Amino acid sequence: MPAYALLDRDGTLVADRPDGEWRGVTDVPLLPGVASALTALADLGYTLVVVTNQYLIDEGFIAEQDYARTTRSLVAQLEQHGVRLAAVQHCPHARWVACPCRKPGTAMVDAVVRRLGPMDRERSFVVGDSACDTALAERLGVRGFRIGKVDEHGGTPLSSLADLPAALRSSGQSRNVG
Repeated sequence: MPAYALLDRDGTLVADRPDGEWRGVTDVPLLPGVASALTALADLGYTLVVVTNQYLIDEGFIAEQDYARTTRSLVAQLEQHGVRLAAVQHCPHARWVACPCRKPGTAMVDAVVRRLGPMDRERSFVVGDSACDTALAERLGVRGFRIGKVDEHGGTPLSSLADLPAALRSSGQSRNVG
């Protein structure tokens, strides 16, 4: 049974940008340490999956084609480091649309599980930079790590870590990351 590393994109693998700055962006450099962290996870047998809310599509900030070009850039950069993503799932719906694929809904992960096989919930985890990522982990019954941002009250959540390499070190999955 596969152990999944379910990864948010913006703010986790690549730098997040203000909504208006995404238009026309096709090159998104990886955040520091991301390639080595994902390599370590792959070496440990994790199935690497990106699950990302992309409300900018439905809200008119970017076109689906721009998102697709950005995704191809991300995949190509990771492949240059020997990292292969098993799947990239996105929800294009606006923030106000109630849909089952928008995190913390589980439909994106459900689609991956149907395609790649049942999830080892003991070993699988979610890493992201927002409350919807940790809520997704809770709904799936897996560990969740929140990185990079402060919470809505101006403090850092207890589960918050600096970046993806720090999340992996904290999880005990890799001590030789970043």
